[in-house]
Amino acid sequence: MMVVIGRWVVLIMGVFLMKKAVIFDFNGTLLWDTHLHNRAWDDFLKQYNINLSDEEKNHVIHGKTNQDIFTSLFNKKFDSLAMTQLSEEKESIYRKLCLEADVKLADGAIELFEYCKHNRIPFAIATSAGKENVDFYINRFNLLKWFDIDLIIYNDGTIKSKPDPEIFNIAIHKLNMSPEDVVIFEDSVAGINSAIAAKAGEIIIVNSNNEDYSLFNYPIIKDFSEYETCVKI
Repeated sequence: MMVVIGRWVVLIMGVFLMKKAVIFDFNGTLLWDTHLHNRAWDDFLKQYNINLSDEEKNHVIHGKTNQDIFTSLFNKKFDSLAMTQLSEEKESIYRKLCLEADVKLADGAIELFEYCKHNRIPFAIATSAGKENVDFYINRFNLLKWFDIDLIIYNDGTIKSKPDPEIFNIAIHKLNMSPEDVVIFEDSVAGINSAIAAKAGEIIIVNSNNEDYSLFNYPIIKDFSEYETCVKI
């Protein structure tokens, strides 16, 4: 069987030879939707006379749970009903934008899933997204073709927000792996710091939004599809 592997073949193949499992962040990593989240937040926050630059969103919003985001933005805590209402108000705007834009999974992501499956490398998703969005992703992108439902870990309201490592720790435990045996793909500053705190054996940054990652000394890939070679597996 021939599988096309990208420009990062030496890096990824070397990592996979040494590591035993893969964890993907979702938004901004497997799904390049940062611009749509930014637009949705702009539309949502406009109703509350709050304006954030994209740079401010990178630090205040991206990679974090809605619970932490709303608490920070409004400087108050909300009960569960109010939090659910606010979250659904914002996320319904976002999902509508996704449908209008007909977004797809990141280039090369499916090929990497297939490679992992063929080589029996277990892999999981660990995302700060809530259940409503995760259900949308599962249906929209047929994720259960590649991922066991138990290995799609999301914000259920009890997991601490990135940069806390809890969500990655849960994923590592569900994969029955040691942290040093795991590769984590991330895009957000909060997510990268979460992966560091989880003591992942390897962290690979996906630069889907032309961000500045000069603070980190980790491999950076532009996407999953810069194909140059074919590897027989």
